[in-house]
Parts: sequence; C-alpha cells; structure tokens
Amino acid sequence: MHARNIWIVTQCRIRSAAYFRERAFVALLILALGAGMQSALATVPKSLRSGHAHMLELAKGIASVYSDRFEGRKTASGEAYDRYALTAAHRTLPLGTRIKVTNISTRRSITVRINDRGPFRPGRIVDLSPRAAVAIGMPVDGLANVQIQVVSRAGPTGSGAIEVNL
Repeated sequence: MHARNIWIVTQCRIRSAAYFRERAFVALLILALGAGMQSALATVPKSLRSGHAHMLELAKGIASVYSDRFEGRKTASGEAYDRYALTAAHRTLPLGTRIKVTNISTRRSITVRINDRGPFRPGRIVDLSPRAAVAIGMPVDGLANVQIQVVSRAGPTGSGAIEVNL
C-alpha cells in the first residue's frame, strides 16, 4: 500500500511538471501581451479611454463616394441607405460613431455618422454619402485625400449637431 501511494505521487509530479510548464508558457504569453496592450493604452488620452467625447486623429487616407446603386438597401446598422444623409461607412469604428472628415486639399470638413461597413477596396479608409462628399468639395464620382477624427461615440439614434465647416 505504501508503494502504491508513492507511485501515484510520482505520477502526479510528472503530470504536474508538464502541466506547469504549459501553464507557465501561457502565463508568460498573456503577461507579454498585457504589457503590450498597456503601453498601447498609454498612448490613448485618458479622457477617450473613459468614453468622453474627444477629438482624436485616426487616420489620413483616401475617401471614396458610396455608389447610388445602394440607395434604399439596408446598411449594417439596419437603416436604409439614403444618399442625401450625412453618413459614412468605416471598417472598424462602432456604428453610430460620429467622425469629422476633412478634405486635405480643400480644408473643408463635415461631421458624419458611421452607419455601415466598408470601404472594401484596398487603400481606402472611408466611404462617404454623396451629400457628404459634395459638402467637403469632393467630386461625386471621385476620390479625395482626407483626415478622419472621432467626434463622439453616440449610438445610431443619439443626438448630435451636424457641423459643416466651409
């Protein structure tokens, strides 16, 4: 009986050594990723991390105009696409987020609401409704270099003033 207990303890030690080696690797991996996330969070202003409305430059890139063929179809937010609304599509920003889009060449800007996903062409950062495109001096069938900034993270039905800077 005494020998059987030693064998079980020995088996447990062997198993637990492998178990702890695997767990140690996973723990180190999690710690490394956590440290990386904390350093990434440190670059984001505290006011933005806490959810307050704050202007933050997200990106500079190419904006395109939504095609008229989507008129009346449902967007990712569930509402029908309206070419006359001040809306936009972005791949990752939460639906309902308001962003300020500035045409770099004309320096005109407008605040639009994200209500769809896209653009799906490489190199483009936002799809604008034709009304929004015209407001910033962009050709309706063309492209423009723009800068986008988060204005607020309100819900799709949240209130917020629409701003047009000419």
